[in-house]
Amino acid sequence: MGKAAERYRSRELLVSLLYQWEFDHTLSALGSEHPEMAAQRYDAEYYKVVSQEILQRVSDLDAALRPLLDRDIEVLSKIELAVLRLGCYELIYREDIPFKVCIDQAARLNKQFGSIDGHKYINAILDALAKQHRQLEYAVAQEKGR
Repeated sequence: MGKAAERYRSRELLVSLLYQWEFDHTLSALGSEHPEMAAQRYDAEYYKVVSQEILQRVSDLDAALRPLLDRDIEVLSKIELAVLRLGCYELIYREDIPFKVCIDQAARLNKQFGSIDGHKYINAILDALAKQHRQLEYAVAQEKGR
């Protein structure tokens, strides 16, 4: 399994964590005791850092997402919300990850776990967020795409 696949597996585990957190807000960042992790190869360092930081920043992430949503955050499916929070976190706090990767991975995760066309919604929201938070990177990508 390559580095990209391990990173994607970490994202799958993070979506699972965020989904579970919606049901139990006392849940903290899970380490190797997470049952799904025992036999899996994943980017452990990325998972550890992101799981700790994302749970600390849920309010900030939700505040960044709310103006972009066409409905109340409380009525989003828990999977879509988990994917949006992860994508939002990566776009705002992980500039080492290209914005297109953040969006593509979030859409892929939602295709895997979410509703049939939910990935289109995820893509639109995170694209709008990228325009706000990755202005220069976004503008360069738009220029190259012409």
